[in-house]
This record gives sequence, C-alpha cells and structure tokens, in this order.
Amino acid sequence: QTEMEGKFRPGHFNGVATVVAKFFHVVHPHKSYFGQKDIQQVAVVKALVDALSFQTEVVVVPTYRERSGLAMSSRNQRLTDSEIILAAEIYRTLTFIKKELLKGAGVLELRQKEITRLEQNYGFRVEYLELTKASNLENVTILGKGEYAVCLAAYLGDVRLIDNLVFVSR
Repeated sequence: QTEMEGKFRPGHFNGVATVVAKFFHVVHPHKSYFGQKDIQQVAVVKALVDALSFQTEVVVVPTYRERSGLAMSSRNQRLTDSEIILAAEIYRTLTFIKKELLKGAGVLELRQKEITRLEQNYGFRVEYLELTKASNLENVTILGKGEYAVCLAAYLGDVRLIDNLVFVSR
C-alpha cells in the first residue's frame, strides 16, 4: 500500500498483517472486530482473511465519537483543551465534503479548498484528504454511484489524527 497511510507510515500495514495473522493462527476466532475509524487497517485485514483463507468473519464496528464528532482515540488525550475544540473540525469537514459531493461538487476542487481551509483557519497540517471507493480504498476523482469513503489524516500540534466517513451515492 503506497496511498494514504501506506505512504505516510511505510511498513505499518506489513506489521499489522503479521500480528493479526499470528493472532488468527493461534486463536482461530469465529469473528474478529475492527473499528471503522481505521478503515485502511480493516481493508488490510479483510484482504488477509481472504488471501490466507482464515475462517473468521471480520465485523466492522462503527466509529465511536465525542459529542463534537471527534473520533474517539487514545491520541485525543494528548490534545490541549483548545486543540480538542479545533479537532472537531475534522468530522465537520468530512460531513461537509460528503454533502457537497452529493450535491455535485467537483472532487479535486473541493479537496484542495478544504485542505487549505483546515490548514489556514485551524492550524492543521494535512497529510491526506482523499475520496476512495469504500470497498477497496481506490482513490476516486469523479463521484458516481456506489459506496465511498472520505479519508483524512492531519496533525494538530504534534498529534496525528485520522478519520473517515463512509457514504452511498445513488
């Protein structure tokens, strides 16, 4: 994987796949639960299960969120009080992008506008903001019919935050 997390965290998914495969070999779970917040990790685990014929059902658990919409994460504890307020802008941005795309906005223009807004107005350092097919996380530049994910990773101060929003376009 050389896109999104794979680009910014080389080798990370190899480590995830190794640990999960060892765990599945030892435990033989009927079901395994992974959080939607880590959508890319979920895709890696699903591919691993298919490739190695593990007899486990991968269950995707919805992202738990703070009242503000901020995805719950142990990393949030490292944010200052003011950064916690600013961090809620990530989810607002994802929901805004979804709404605008469904109204017909252009993917690339909207993407760049929102990156600039997050960086200039809120102090984020955006690593990526991508629209992908939800099934395989392939980057998309034109919205058609199907299930999509808007994926974002950004630093706020020295804390790296990730989130995504899955939606259907009809």
